[in-house]
Amino acid sequence: MGFGESAELFATDLSRAGITYIAAYSPSGAKAKPGDPVCLRAQNAGVTLVKTPRALAKRADIIFALTQGKTALAAARKIVNSLEPHHIYIDGRDRKSTRLNSSH
Repeated sequence: MGFGESAELFATDLSRAGITYIAAYSPSGAKAKPGDPVCLRAQNAGVTLVKTPRALAKRADIIFALTQGKTALAAARKIVNSLEPHHIYIDGRDRKSTRLNSSH
């Protein structure tokens, strides 16, 4: 979740470590057209941008949320209903945890 500077650096390191499929969702990436800066950054980092949080959940088992602190809870709420028991959701913004209401 999120594809700002931190997520780009994290994805680049994962790609260099041999991870072959990395997907990301961000509102700006969902609206981007080929050739937009976010698309070029994603391509250089080895990332496939997806259009929705649900699409991200379908493609990933481990989801890192690397969003700004002020948007972290909103980002989590966008994906929580798409998470299944096998998913691991990691909020990388700080050490605090916030309980999400979910049927999962």
